[in-house]
Amino acid sequence: MLRDIQPQEYNERDYEKFTRFTILDIARGEEKPTILPIWKRELFVARILPPHINKEQEKTFQELESDSSDDIMVTMPTKNMVCEYFTISQREMAGLKRHVSLNLTKTVTSFELLTAVIWRCRTLALGYKPYQIVRLIITVNARGRWSKLPLGYYGNTILCPVVETTVNELCTNPLGHTIELVRKAKKEIHAEENMQLLVDVRPLWREKPNIKVQRKFETCDIKWIGQDTLDIGWAKRIAGGIPAIGQPDLTSYQFICKNEKGEKSTIISMLLPWPAMDRFKKEMSAWLIE
Repeated sequence: MLRDIQPQEYNERDYEKFTRFTILDIARGEEKPTILPIWKRELFVARILPPHINKEQEKTFQELESDSSDDIMVTMPTKNMVCEYFTISQREMAGLKRHVSLNLTKTVTSFELLTAVIWRCRTLALGYKPYQIVRLIITVNARGRWSKLPLGYYGNTILCPVVETTVNELCTNPLGHTIELVRKAKKEIHAEENMQLLVDVRPLWREKPNIKVQRKFETCDIKWIGQDTLDIGWAKRIAGGIPAIGQPDLTSYQFICKNEKGEKSTIISMLLPWPAMDRFKKEMSAWLIE
């Protein structure tokens, strides 16, 4: 089911608009940007105000409002957690593929594979009970996917499709089952009507600021945002990363780095309480044994 879970203002993190608009052209000495920015915020507002929700959405809100806070990721302040980064080499990625069936091996993406493994490892590390519901939230940029957004649209276009399952279903089924759950979330965002539905429900979340969605794992793939091809005209970009904005970020990012030999690896960020981080490392190590 597609739901917009606690949408955030991701303006600082909307990397694509940084790589496409204004600053690079101006830095190269152009008189004006090649693509003029368009600020049509009305394109990203709900169609009906106040928003109308169906019975299933109403049931979801009721469940979330009545859910007691037993998730340590909700009750513990993020400043008391630890953030670590994990490097996954191409060789290790090839090893992970050996855990899935041949038909999936040919089609699974690195994001789908890593997200499936990380979601399972993180869930086990946090010690959720088998019957509890866990949710995967994928942060997606609607730019380039939604035809109503014109070239040069400069506003926030972040949407968050969600898929949910029980801990038991997630952790006892083959890895291919988890990959299909990841694909289900990705597939939902490809339909333009679904994207509009996500936008339509946003005002409801603003009316319910006290709802804390529990047992969620939010991830974002920024491997292909184009920072490695930035041309500012007077210097070569050596490195860069995720800007530190405010408190430590619960979102797990996947991005690319190169070693001294030019070999690419995937970097994963993870924020967890200390005990859970130790368990997460052990769970990941079990998958990465070659």
